Amino acid sequence: MLRSQGIPAVFVLGFKGHEHAGDGKYLVKQEHAHAWAEAFVSVPVPEADRHPDGPTHLFHWRSLDPTPGGDANNDADNSWWNKANTWVETQFQHYVTDYTPEQRRKELAGFASWLTRVNTLLALVNVIVLVFSVRAVLRWRRARASAPPAPPPPARWFGELVAVLAAHGIEPVAGDTPMEFALAAADALRTRPGCADVAEVPITWAGAYYQDRFGGVPPSDARLAELDQDLEQLRRALEPRV
Repeated sequence: MLRSQGIPAVFVLGFKGHEHAGDGKYLVKQEHAHAWAEAFVSVPVPEADRHPDGPTHLFHWRSLDPTPGGDANNDADNSWWNKANTWVETQFQHYVTDYTPEQRRKELAGFASWLTRVNTLLALVNVIVLVFSVRAVLRWRRARASAPPAPPPPARWFGELVAVLAAHGIEPVAGDTPMEFALAAADALRTRPGCADVAEVPITWAGAYYQDRFGGVPPSDARLAELDQDLEQLRRALEPRV
């Protein structure tokens, strides 16, 4: 048919397909015999690649298989499935059907030799280090996620004053600012026996808190020591008398 249209063509006898035999080997059987036609066709050379003195067309043999084609995806899936089945059958025959004591000794000797190689030992060390590193990172992330966030430094040390006063029934009212709470606490301390001398401590602490929290000037170490000393005097004054 091709020749009747003036197209050079040949009839080719050969083989199509194979069977995987493992270890990079393939079997071509008589059942894989196949026949197809090849046509001598021309392809135009792109103008960008065309040389002034060169040909305008390139000629090559193109295979024309009369066998009806199937779905490419199905062919790929079947090829993968056939290769997987062949590999499983080969391994089963090698390690189960034809497995002998002599073969087992060779396998163990080969495995021991593989383990003693420098590259193998380095790879095992890298895997172990990677596993422990991943575990350490995951453990650190879990610990970080479970730990409650630390309050800002000003709120943390001002909270010590609130804790001391709350232990003796002087608690902030909802919506109170730190200074409003300090003024209310000072009024309550003035009415308590033995606490009049330390009534200004909450106000002093509130002033230092505002200076740190909103003024951006944290108390110095000496100032913190004075505040701690005042808080200790307040704690002793609030202790019940025996």
